[in-house]
Amino acid sequence: MIELDGPVGVLGYPHASAAELLVAAEQMSTNGVRNLILFTDPVVEESIDALAGLAPRLQMYGLRAHAIVNATADAEPGADPDEVDWVVEDVVGILHHGARGLLAICGRTFAVCSGPHGTPARADILFSDLEPPALDHAPKRPGDIPATIPPDLAARFEFDARLRAFRPRLTITPGPAFTDDALGYDADLRGFWTRIITLPPIGTESAGIILSDDLNEIATITDAGTSEPLSHPVTDLDDVYTGVWEVITFGSVHIIDLDNGTWERIPGPHATIREPNAGTIRSIRDYRLGECGFVTLHGNDLIDYWWSQSSFIRHLRQVRPATADQ
Repeated sequence: MIELDGPVGVLGYPHASAAELLVAAEQMSTNGVRNLILFTDPVVEESIDALAGLAPRLQMYGLRAHAIVNATADAEPGADPDEVDWVVEDVVGILHHGARGLLAICGRTFAVCSGPHGTPARADILFSDLEPPALDHAPKRPGDIPATIPPDLAARFEFDARLRAFRPRLTITPGPAFTDDALGYDADLRGFWTRIITLPPIGTESAGIILSDDLNEIATITDAGTSEPLSHPVTDLDDVYTGVWEVITFGSVHIIDLDNGTWERIPGPHATIREPNAGTIRSIRDYRLGECGFVTLHGNDLIDYWWSQSSFIRHLRQVRPATADQ
């Protein structure tokens, strides 16, 4: 298995000029990065050639650049999954994909996945913190897409299928803008959540992140070239005590006001019909990503309390901060 010691830098697509790529590389080097991972342009050959041309400057910064290419095919026959395919020896290389493309970053296991068939390179994914069972069954490519899935949702379905196969704690993927969020998933009646970081093209704000030896500590690079720690997305309402939170489940939206102790459920079109859908909270637990939340509500003269259990929780979002007197 390929091993990259931390801190490790990850950059979005180098759509920008060579000068902007070098600025990003210099900023990474200044912040202690020695191993750099880059998502490549859709035109792989041009992207790799451009990186190879910058090898002397990268070497001057003390950097090794590891490229993730948009290859939907398996690695070339004879390629060694435990070695980087060096384009410029010990400076610019290409990482493998799928179950063969496992690598260790800061002591954690990662998998490199290329984009689904017929989709642009920005569907490339870098998964981390794979659970051990996933390593034995992780597909080199996603399985067949059911015919009932509309074409415009096919790529998303394939992305979700990979998440369920790998069950990563951290997912890094290119995109049009920087995002840092977390989503919950169900898999075989046992849920999980993954932190998803989307990196925009180099030359735009927050195009790169730095992974430290503890993957809970992730920093982004500011315009001034300094590193700034990212706050971890909220994945469990037990970790917060104030504010109004929107909880999106597979069937409904729940609005939980921790300041005033109230709960409201807004059923979706396929949600189970039940009453009540609002009330004053008596107790609340398990409102965390990938699990089913449970709440009891104060009753009335006839009923001691009401209860409600949600479907799997997909997302948590604070819609209003704590009130001023909290």
